[in-house]
Amino acid sequence: MGEQAPAVAARVAAGLGLRPAGPAWHTQRDEWVRLGLDVAVLTGSLGKIATDISLMAQGEIAELAEPSGNGSTVMVGIQAYNGQLL
Repeated sequence: MGEQAPAVAARVAAGLGLRPAGPAWHTQRDEWVRLGLDVAVLTGSLGKIATDISLMAQGEIAELAEPSGNGSTVMVGIQAYNGQLL
C-alpha cells in the first residue's frame, strides 16, 4: 500500500466504526525502562535503610536498644545506683 496505507487504514476503521490505530505500544519501551529503573533505585534505597536498621540493632552496637530502666524517668541524664541518685 505504500504511502496510502494510513488513508486505507483510516477508511477501514471508519467503515467498521472504529478509530484509527495509533503506533504500536509494545515497541515504545522507553517508559517501561524508566519505570524499571525507578523501581530499581527505590528497591536499592529501601534495602540500604533495612541494612542500616539491622546493623544498628545488633547486640554489640546497641544503638537501637531500649533503655534499661535503671535511670530516672524524670531527668534522663541521672542514673540510679543501688537505689541512690548520683
